[in-house]
Amino acid sequence: GTEVEKGAPLVWIYSPDLVSTQKEYLLALETREKMKGSTVKEAVQGAESLVQSSRDRLLLWGITEEQIEELERERQAKTHMIIYSPITGTVIKKEVLKGQYVMEGSQLYTIADLTNLWMMAEVYEYEMALVKLDQKVEITSPTYPGQVFLGKVSFIEPFLTETTRSVKVRVDVPNPELKLKPGMYVNATMYIPLG
Repeated sequence: GTEVEKGAPLVWIYSPDLVSTQKEYLLALETREKMKGSTVKEAVQGAESLVQSSRDRLLLWGITEEQIEELERERQAKTHMIIYSPITGTVIKKEVLKGQYVMEGSQLYTIADLTNLWMMAEVYEYEMALVKLDQKVEITSPTYPGQVFLGKVSFIEPFLTETTRSVKVRVDVPNPELKLKPGMYVNATMYIPLG
């Protein structure tokens, strides 16, 4: 439930692979500097390619451009690094505790931007022909009596749910005040143009 801003620190982490990736990047920078004066074009291109690929690996780790620039300036690999939030949003799942060992590829946090939500509606088979993309939808909730939220149809599933004889329709709903919550039940009214 914590709100985080893009760039906020999330994790302070130690990883031998991250340390070696930093060292690989520093070695690639050193090699590129040595190759600058070389007359062998392939050697210069190879050194530049090595710098770029090791830089890309750091970015895949979630290391920011600013952290990479600091690494270039200081020329010293850090044993622990901070991973920053890639987006502004709400933490909807936390899978890690302080001091916990995590495996490579583990999902530590799930952060979602709740300022835009999807509302899934079920439209009966006999009403399907009336639903179109970009159609205006009014949404109400018993939680906020008298308040109307506006959305637009963004996707109509291409198949029918046989048990209910209905099709699912996705509606994009702006939620700037974060009043609507994932998992809420709401009522939807779709406006059908006449004629």
